[in-house]
Amino acid sequence: MIRTMADLEPDAVLRADIAVVGAGLAGVELTQFLARQGLRVVLLESGGLEFDATTQELYRVDQVGLRMRTPETHGQMTPYLLPMYRGNNRIRQYGGTGNAWTGKWRIFNTWDFEQRPWIPHSGWPLPLSQLLPSHAEIAREYGLLDLDAALHDPAFLDLSASLTPYGLTPHPFYWEKHPTRAGTHFFRELRNAANVDVILNANAVNIELRPSLDAVQAINFRALSGRSGRVEAGAFVLATGGLEVPRLLLASNGQVPSGIGNANGLVGRFFMDHPKRKDRHLVPGPAMRQLLDFVRRQPRPRISHSISLDLETQRVHELPNHAIYFTPEFTGRGDRLVEVRVQLGIEQFPNPNSRVYLGVERDALGMPRLVVDWQLLDTERVALEVLQRELVRAFVASGIGALDLGTNPLTIEEMLDASHHMGTARMADTPSDGVVDLNCRVFGTENLYIASSAVFPTGHAYSPTYTIVALARRLGHHLVHHVAQTP
Repeated sequence: MIRTMADLEPDAVLRADIAVVGAGLAGVELTQFLARQGLRVVLLESGGLEFDATTQELYRVDQVGLRMRTPETHGQMTPYLLPMYRGNNRIRQYGGTGNAWTGKWRIFNTWDFEQRPWIPHSGWPLPLSQLLPSHAEIAREYGLLDLDAALHDPAFLDLSASLTPYGLTPHPFYWEKHPTRAGTHFFRELRNAANVDVILNANAVNIELRPSLDAVQAINFRALSGRSGRVEAGAFVLATGGLEVPRLLLASNGQVPSGIGNANGLVGRFFMDHPKRKDRHLVPGPAMRQLLDFVRRQPRPRISHSISLDLETQRVHELPNHAIYFTPEFTGRGDRLVEVRVQLGIEQFPNPNSRVYLGVERDALGMPRLVVDWQLLDTERVALEVLQRELVRAFVASGIGALDLGTNPLTIEEMLDASHHMGTARMADTPSDGVVDLNCRVFGTENLYIASSAVFPTGHAYSPTYTIVALARRLGHHLVHHVAQTP
């Protein structure tokens, strides 16, 4: 069922097998999967079914480092979105930021999960192969085209072979015609499920530990009206994104002064986004005309491709992962290519000094507002200059065309964030290196998990959504087999 805080008794106590905080893509995916396995799930969501500016205000942060977009600074940047979503880098509403998502599904490269010596703090505690079964499940159940099949298609293999001599590699991604909105996609199922209790306008404000401090006993939640409640469960999952996950962990400091999961001071550190620039151009060469069937974005749905320097070139020049996306423009009749717009997205190097932390100001719920200190390393600035030089060289040599990235070179300050908040509760083998283990369980707790891009140790170049949802599905299997069986 789906209810609001107004439907609950004052100081209500809810009980479930699993409690999930956050009804975005990850939270709704996890809830529907667990419910289908017969588990009782309570899903807490701060927002309502409709966008509400007062609730959205709870997301406001202070910025002291590189600036991220805001409605005031970039309100007209995304004219394809509904007006209330424009410029917001997160949406506090049922369905989460998925309400403003454009529907691009992309699997990370294999090497994104590997330790790369030239990128400090790189490497996941699990390989991509352990996540691929979850990717496949999501593709089948969500009706996505098969990206694995696209990688083995003879035409793609020919394309890849033609680019290899120039140090370039293509990578497929799937564009939906109508982006999957988790809240809408699963709304009827969650509303009608007897073992699901979705509570809207319920803001998680504190994680309460058992007296032993090694497991969670309850999560306290509150409405802007002042009505409050708590949910008790066998396991708890935070699915609130790369900024709200660390805020709740750090603010839950009544029993553990440093915050939950923060014994080694890593909660909120390694904050990453995807610096990007969308308004660049390419003067197409003969090879671009051969690439058109691969890089077209319309009509959707379709599988399209981005192009990047291959791993060996990245290794030689100590570069981050990155991607060039193409938007071919044709004459009105569509019979002649006149221009190719390009977008460059780059991977950020994990940096412990790029971080978020609790500020002094408090919001309407009494929660400390978050301070975001987004930083990039000097080595990344150098790498960006080299990356542009090598991309321009490779595109000319391969015949793709003359790549115009603007000023020479394009600087970090000329790029924008992609609203992809990652790394603030990173996954690692040991507590000294991260906040969660390879099953997304918070170190030091028995039953607290995170389903969010907050756990990413590195973030690839763009499009984290498929990885977020696949991790949520993988976590769902873990909860069913290892947690739900525990009384």
